[in-house]
Amino acid sequence: NLLDAAEEYGVAEMRQAARAALWHAGNLRYLLHAGQLAAREKIQESGARRFVLCTGRRWGKSRLMCVMATEVCLRRELQIIAGETDKPARVVYAAPTGGMVQEFIQPHMRMLAEHAPEELKPIEKQDSWIFPNGSRIVVRGCEDRKKADRLRGPEADLAIVDEGGFIPILDYVVRSIVGPQLWETRGKMLLPSTPPESPDHPFV
Repeated sequence: NLLDAAEEYGVAEMRQAARAALWHAGNLRYLLHAGQLAAREKIQESGARRFVLCTGRRWGKSRLMCVMATEVCLRRELQIIAGETDKPARVVYAAPTGGMVQEFIQPHMRMLAEHAPEELKPIEKQDSWIFPNGSRIVVRGCEDRKKADRLRGPEADLAIVDEGGFIPILDYVVRSIVGPQLWETRGKMLLPSTPPESPDHPFV
């Protein structure tokens, strides 16, 4: 059947249809390599609420985090349809600096938006990504306490602290900013990073 459809409609059209189906299901695993898929599976299956992921550079931490954040926002539509909730999802995403947000995180989110079917495409607005169902990913740099405080807000369904080994105020970000936003939702916190320069860093 697939071969017949490929001949009739073309491989490009089939690929586009399959991609749209995955987006509607909130499953973007096709964008991840084997190591990222293994990490994603462990995180999703575990009942633990905090995960530390320590890897080398260029492994794809930010790609994995952006994919998982997007999946949370996409799946909220299914939860709303099923009557499980009426609230849009909210994901908070902390990075060491505003420069990292622009250089590493936003390019991944723009790539994801290019893959999305029009009816699910998120819109970039002031370091946030807003989905048609009202869900959002809020991304901020955390160079100091004043800037980290911009991540404060209502409850969050997922919190990501990217490259936590290079956030000088990591304890403050984890315990005072993003941690409290997960109390009501019982959401997970993900802390991926390459090893920090000092073994005294709180990430260790």
